[in-house]
Amino acid sequence: MTHANRIAQSTGFTGLLSQRPLCRTRRLQCFRTISEQPGSRLGVLVPKRWAARAVDRHAFKRLVRQAHLQWRKQTGLNEDLLIRLVSPIQSMGLSDRKQWWNELQQLFNSIQERT
Repeated sequence: MTHANRIAQSTGFTGLLSQRPLCRTRRLQCFRTISEQPGSRLGVLVPKRWAARAVDRHAFKRLVRQAHLQWRKQTGLNEDLLIRLVSPIQSMGLSDRKQWWNELQQLFNSIQERT
């Protein structure tokens, strides 16, 4: 995923966070806007208080980006999304990644149902 496909500036995050969440799982929230730009952009918000170790934060972000890339290829929707972590990450071991992957798939499926 290139930097052009990411929401990196605080103005992009602030605009999305000012809206109501589109959908929510047990540990994640998703915010959405329809983008004027071609393609879908993604922002991932992982506070240090929920994932204290940088290794866990980066692993989680990589997992979210991979799930988003797969979802975007399937749907082709033109939306800006912000995925926000709302509960603590204990660790990012292999079994934990599988649970997170399943939760991300559930989140993206509920996004697709609401469009």
